[in-house]
Amino acid sequence: MNRLVVILLFVSSIAFAQQPPSMVPEQTEAMKQCAFLEGEWKGAGWMMMGPNDRRTFTQTENVVSKLNGLVLQIDGLGKNPDGKVVHEALATIAFDERTKSYHFRSYEALGHYLDTDTSCSNNTLVWTLPAGPRKMRYTIKLNDKKQWFEIGEFSTDGTNWQKFFEMTLDKAK
Repeated sequence: MNRLVVILLFVSSIAFAQQPPSMVPEQTEAMKQCAFLEGEWKGAGWMMMGPNDRRTFTQTENVVSKLNGLVLQIDGLGKNPDGKVVHEALATIAFDERTKSYHFRSYEALGHYLDTDTSCSNNTLVWTLPAGPRKMRYTIKLNDKKQWFEIGEFSTDGTNWQKFFEMTLDKAK
């Protein structure tokens, strides 16, 4: 029995030694491009729910760096003017060193989730996703006032975009 334990320890130590080198430094460095999102944000926005149906909402976003800078966690909560929750979501952003790309994963209270490739640089985060025959694109930028300025757009051809969503948030903390 002792011989089996020694063999298993030897084999597992060889397997561990063959692991690729840590990618943490590259991932942490890449995630600094998204650090502008960190903090507590509050503000308002609007969303088109159909032709001539523009609805307003208040929004909070709480963005926290996790795992020593490897992941950003985003908690969002939107309420209509009556205080009813109209949007609740949790998202993560991480960088994959192997593919040299950012990944955005979002979960919402209705049970849906999505994974998208994301770009993050120069105080701008963009993610795009398919929506049936359309594409949707969300862009978050820091504007001149250092506010979180976000728009949502859709396109049927990938070239011409129409805005359906906008919000502006101030950094609370």
